[in-house]
Amino acid sequence: MPIILSIIHQFNCSTINTNNKNNHVANTTIITIINLSNNNNNNTIYTNTTTTVPNNKGPLIIGGTEAQAGDNPHQCSLRWDGQHKCGASIISANWLLTAAHCIPGDHDILSVRCATLFYGEPGLDFKVSQVIEHDQFDGFDYDIALVKVSDDIPLGTPDLDKIGLPDQDMDPDPGTVLTVTGWGYRDYKVEVLSDRLMTVDVPVVDRQVCADDLLDIHEVTDRMLCAGYDEGGRDACQGDSGGPIKHDGLLVGVVSWGKDCGLPHYPGVYARVGYFRDWIRDKSGV
Repeated sequence: MPIILSIIHQFNCSTINTNNKNNHVANTTIITIINLSNNNNNNTIYTNTTTTVPNNKGPLIIGGTEAQAGDNPHQCSLRWDGQHKCGASIISANWLLTAAHCIPGDHDILSVRCATLFYGEPGLDFKVSQVIEHDQFDGFDYDIALVKVSDDIPLGTPDLDKIGLPDQDMDPDPGTVLTVTGWGYRDYKVEVLSDRLMTVDVPVVDRQVCADDLLDIHEVTDRMLCAGYDEGGRDACQGDSGGPIKHDGLLVGVVSWGKDCGLPHYPGVYARVGYFRDWIRDKSGV
C-alpha cells in the first residue's frame, strides 16, 4: 500500500496525518494539498491539488516567554478581513516581508497591524496596496512574499521600526542562537492564539541533519534554514507563520513550516532571507 501524506497550508499551523504522525505548516485558507506517495521502487511521487477549508487556526510560540515592549518594533500582524493570520516584518517605510503561504487569493482582504504587543488591540493599521509572492513558491520552497502598505510607516520609535536585512547568501552557522517571535499557539494541543507577543530562542540546526529529520515530510533546500532543540520543547507554531526569526538585529528567516510544534528531532523550518536578499532588492528597491 502506498504511504500518503496530505499537507495542508493554513493560516497558522495545520494538522495533517501521515502514518499517525501530526505535522504543521503555516497558513492559508485557500489551501494547497501536496500528496506524497511511495511506489514499489520506494521513489517519492508528488501530486498537487488545491481546495478551500474553514480556517480559524494559526501558528504560535512553544516554550517561550512574553516579548517586552521595544524589543521587536518590526513585528506586525498580517490580517485577513481584520483577523490575525500571520506575522510580518517591517523592512522599510512601505514594505514588509512575510511567507508566501500567508497570502490569500484575494489580496483585498489583507491589512497590517503594527506597534502593539497584543494583536487584538489597536496599534497602527495599514491598508495593503501591493503583494509580491515569489513566483517559484510551491507550497514549501521559496516561501517568501513582500507586502506593500499604502501609507508610509512612521519609523524610528521604540514601538515601530524596521529590521535590517542580511547580505546576499548569508547563512547562519549551526549552533547560532536565533530569536523567533509571534502570536501563535503556546501549546499545540490547545488551539488558541496568544493574546500577547511571545519570544523564544532556538539554535540553528545543520541543514543535512534537518533534512534527515524531516525526510518524511519534505525536502529541506538551500533556501531554508532550520532551528530548534534536538529534545524539542521550543519552537514556532501555528499563528507564527510569516513572522521573523532574527540574529544580531537582522532578519535571517521567515517562519515557514514544520512537523507539529516543538517535537523532539523535528526542528522548525524558515525561509532563509540571505538566499532571497537580491530578490527582495530587485522587487522592492529595499
